Amino acid sequence: MTEEKDQYKPDTESTNEPTSSPELPGLPETEQHREFSDQPLESSLETIPPLPPYEDVQPEPLGFLELLYGVLFDPWNTLESVAKNPPVGIAFIIATIVMIASVISGLLAIQGDVLALNQELGYDFSAIFSGFSMVALVFFIMFMYFLFLFLFSGYLHLFGEFLGGSGSSIGVFVLVCLSQLPYIFTVPVNIILPYLGTVGMVFAGVISIGVYAWGIVILVIGLEKTINITTGKAVLAVLSPIILGIVFIVLLIVLVIAFVAAAGSGGIWY
Repeated sequence: MTEEKDQYKPDTESTNEPTSSPELPGLPETEQHREFSDQPLESSLETIPPLPPYEDVQPEPLGFLELLYGVLFDPWNTLESVAKNPPVGIAFIIATIVMIASVISGLLAIQGDVLALNQELGYDFSAIFSGFSMVALVFFIMFMYFLFLFLFSGYLHLFGEFLGGSGSSIGVFVLVCLSQLPYIFTVPVNIILPYLGTVGMVFAGVISIGVYAWGIVILVIGLEKTINITTGKAVLAVLSPIILGIVFIVLLIVLVIAFVAAAGSGGIWY
């Protein structure tokens, strides 16, 4: 009996020893794990490597067709991508194509008016549309057009900085080039304009106003994205040349009126 009782007697020596937890299959304990588990909590947290610094990943530049469609019909998202990665070459090509097409179609549209002017004044203006004169005129207009793009983009960038914005001047130049894209719709209008008469003039005027407003909307949205300013400041920057031009004309008229009034009273001479 005593032997049977001894079989059921608990082994005190074995129960007092700490039992190790069973190891999970497939997860062997490495030396690095043992060293990390033996360290206190504070030192373990210090050994955790810091996160790598945040890097602003630049989006891939848009393709030619994506840029054409996006600027015209999805300018908000497209110009945000353009502001992060300005496609200088594609934007310059787009502006050049639009300018050449608009100039040639415009010259063809006024060709009939020039021929009618020949009959009224008795002077042959048709030489303007000869080969060499036509090419020289197109190149002159191209030079003035590109000069306008550079000067206007520089003005918008400088005026935007005065309003508290900051951004890339190259991005503003790309934006100004892309804002010329809606003017491509004036090309078919110029081609059919001589055949429409008075109705065509009215139609062309409406199209021109719509295209100009479309370009302003593209500029406003683009300036918000490119130089980080509010919508109101972007509108002020885009319309500021018109406002300054109106102020200049008003001041000029006032100056001429004052000059004529002073000359009529004889006060300007004495």
